[in-house]
Amino acid sequence: MSTALVIGATGRQGGATARHLLRRGWQVRALVRDLESPAARRLTGAELTVGDLGDPASLERAMRGVDAVFSMQALAYEPETLKAEVRQGMLVADVALDTGVGHLVYSSVGGAERHTGIEHFESKAAIESYIRALGLPATILRPVFFMDNLLHYADTAGEREMELPVLPSVSGSDGTRGDEVP
Repeated sequence: MSTALVIGATGRQGGATARHLLRRGWQVRALVRDLESPAARRLTGAELTVGDLGDPASLERAMRGVDAVFSMQALAYEPETLKAEVRQGMLVADVALDTGVGHLVYSSVGGAERHTGIEHFESKAAIESYIRALGLPATILRPVFFMDNLLHYADTAGEREMELPVLPSVSGSDGTRGDEVP
């Protein structure tokens, strides 16, 4: 039976990953900061291990004997948290390589490869580049948007309009251009 370490298992994305792997018959080791947190206790069937993305020794302990690692770091916007995200992502990759993990799955962001100058994208692009440079067997996921992000606006009063940033020249599946009304 294969074992995967899931980083971020107490969050939405990592938690969904852990639950899916468990349903598929994987053994799941979940890296958590607090064994007693409600989110950690909801990870039924997973082996919980305490760790910190800034602590190489705790990552080594967590990765010892696993076949795969799902890596994601907390959303970052501020200069210091962006730097921490890059350090953490690189450290996870280093430890995965050093401990002989067979495959790393890194959750990045759609468009990270485009060098947009968007700090949130550039931090993930730096981690992607580092992973590729290591030669570690890896899959890089680039989710574009999570519908849960809309919950951030749930308590805001008034009407909302959501626009998608698509160039007018881009064709839709029905053959119309973005600036045409079907």
